[in-house]
Amino acid sequence: MSVLLSTILLATDGSKDAALATRAAVDISRKGSSELHLVHIWRDVPSPYAHSFVKRELERQGQEVLDKQAKRIEGDGGKISGMHLRQGRISDEVIELSRELEADLLVVGSRGHGQIRRILMGSHSEEIVHRARLPVLVLRRATLWPPARLVIGDYYSENAKKEGELAASLGGLFGIRKALLIRTYPRLVE
Repeated sequence: MSVLLSTILLATDGSKDAALATRAAVDISRKGSSELHLVHIWRDVPSPYAHSFVKRELERQGQEVLDKQAKRIEGDGGKISGMHLRQGRISDEVIELSRELEADLLVVGSRGHGQIRRILMGSHSEEIVHRARLPVLVLRRATLWPPARLVIGDYYSENAKKEGELAASLGGLFGIRKALLIRTYPRLVE
């Protein structure tokens, strides 16, 4: 079964950590003939002392990140259907835009902070995964792309079936011949 993706949303901060996610999103959109949308979220300074020129500068820097990322994508042969600059809380804005675009896949990078830093600072990619209502592909710099095999989780639901079909379709796009299906069982009451 082939699951087609019509719209992919790539959330980026333009960092080296986002480079692999960018490559994956471009590859998937190109091979699957999907629209690729790019989003960058800039954060406002929560200080009453920040003047309007500081906020304008933060927005300008955000647009610069978005423009540089778009230039890289187009330089690598990718085609961008839409660029979006948003201000606010990263996970909220990314999830809201994915709903507005009716995206089929959300692609994000992850810095891969250790457990202590993640507890103290939080993880944007982890929060997006937990809150999003669509499949999310998270890539770290150490991840191999394209992957050599798939790991598909099944937890006996209709959503899990759809997610498995999507994973298999993506694997087919890249000629992946090996997959591992992991099925979880609920603990039985003694």
